[in-house]
Amino acid sequence: MARFDPLAVIKRGLKALRKEFSTNKNETPLSTQTIGPAKPNISKRADSTKNVKTQKEPHGTPNTMVDKQTRATTPKPLSAHLMPATLLVLYLDEQQASLTDASILHGYRGQEVELDVKRFRDYYVSQIEGYTSNFVERYGVIKVHYQRRKAAAVWLLAKDIDQQNLLAKPEFVHGKLNTPYSLVAPSFANYRLMQANGPVTGHFLERQQFVTYLYRQKLWQDVDESLRLLKVTDFIKCISEPHGQELKMTLAKNTLWQVYKSVRTTDGILWYCLGGNTWVKNSQHTQLMERKQYLNEVKQTQQVTKSYAVSLNVSAKIDFIPGKKVTLYDLPCGKKTAQLNDGKKVQLSAHKNINGMQWYHVTDSGWLLAEYLKFK
Repeated sequence: MARFDPLAVIKRGLKALRKEFSTNKNETPLSTQTIGPAKPNISKRADSTKNVKTQKEPHGTPNTMVDKQTRATTPKPLSAHLMPATLLVLYLDEQQASLTDASILHGYRGQEVELDVKRFRDYYVSQIEGYTSNFVERYGVIKVHYQRRKAAAVWLLAKDIDQQNLLAKPEFVHGKLNTPYSLVAPSFANYRLMQANGPVTGHFLERQQFVTYLYRQKLWQDVDESLRLLKVTDFIKCISEPHGQELKMTLAKNTLWQVYKSVRTTDGILWYCLGGNTWVKNSQHTQLMERKQYLNEVKQTQQVTKSYAVSLNVSAKIDFIPGKKVTLYDLPCGKKTAQLNDGKKVQLSAHKNINGMQWYHVTDSGWLLAEYLKFK
């Protein structure tokens, strides 16, 4: 479609008016600058005024009134020029570098500006500088500023698969959004890598990602996490870990303990974990029992008369590892029912002696061995 030109339209209109007045009405052609009334024909006026005496007007000639009327009815020249205007649109990143070619908008002063804000992957609009809703100046510049979307960090964790403790502080890997990454497992003395959980390779995203490397001590050859029971036939000292330091804790003679994990080290020694950092070494005074076998024995003891359970109303305090929780059971060596913090004051309501093991019932909690209680 051809562009609209107001000046050409005005010129065509003046030309049509000039033609009409000059041919049809035998009048003088119009000027392209002004538009006014046509002058009467002199010959015709002479014929019509032969017998008419010219009357002298006071303060002027006979044509004075006509001239004044002509000047009064003559309109001012028309001005219909539209001023063109141009806007340059720039698309800039944080370093003021162009993300794409600039756009050029054309129009006329006063005309509405139709700004198309472009979108770029990994960027968002942070500011529009020099924006105007209408064309104002002959030349103008609009700057659309963009900022890159930030990617979230990838967490790298290294843990002991058996003890579940961190081997080092978490490491944070950073990069630009949607750029690729590839992680390398860290190395630790006396540990070997067992497995990795999480996306070890991928792309940085707007959400956090987690990768956990699991290690096992090189000294640990075999690990069995089956729940069993350990019967102790003599007093045995506890240690912090296999080949670890001796603890100030001794297992009583003829007592039964739950084993959460059994570990055989590379030197062939078998170790039993009684929970947390409490371990005992296998010896001639330890006897490993299957849990099912013992629970059957316990079940039989539950069917005896109530006289075997002594009712109590005694106060005591949990005596376990500082900062840790001890586990209570629904029956002696039964299912877990609750956990209580070390040092918590409790009320005991019953006592049972099962195969030399002293069990106490903690009110509203469960059964607990006497070794984990401190009486006032």
